[in-house]
Amino acid sequence: MPPALQVFHSTKSSSVWIGTGVVRTGSWPAKLIAKVFGFPSAGDNIPITVTVDHELNDLEEWQERWTRTFANASFSSVLKLTNDNQLTESFPPFTFNLGVHADEKQLNMPVVGWRIGFLTLPTFLAPVSDAKEFQDEQGRFRFDVKLSHPIIGLIAHYQGWLEEKEI
Repeated sequence: MPPALQVFHSTKSSSVWIGTGVVRTGSWPAKLIAKVFGFPSAGDNIPITVTVDHELNDLEEWQERWTRTFANASFSSVLKLTNDNQLTESFPPFTFNLGVHADEKQLNMPVVGWRIGFLTLPTFLAPVSDAKEFQDEQGRFRFDVKLSHPIIGLIAHYQGWLEEKEI
């Protein structure tokens, strides 16, 4: 992986990242779904803060809590590596299984399954995640996350850059 991604993902203590981004949203049903998950409203040149906290859950498993703040709107999720080496991201009560593919240029994380609580949901109804991380020409960590649904279309598309903030 590029150096900026290695730094971002190798930090084992809590870290804060700041930058700017752009957000696009879809139709009114998609905006409603985006609001339920806490995704940001559409806008350009939005200040972003991402806090990554490393913590133990109730089962004594390590997990990361990502809190993303776009301007004044925040949303959080919990990322966890499961016993079978799958990466999950939870926006309770939903949990998404992510396929992780890395190469020398970028990291991709498509949704490969989902559930609500312990109930597995049909894959053909799962949201589509075109999520990638990469390094830009200035050596900054970049993200491009496009979330859509097969029936309602674009839910949210947010992209931008981040640099680690000195704590």
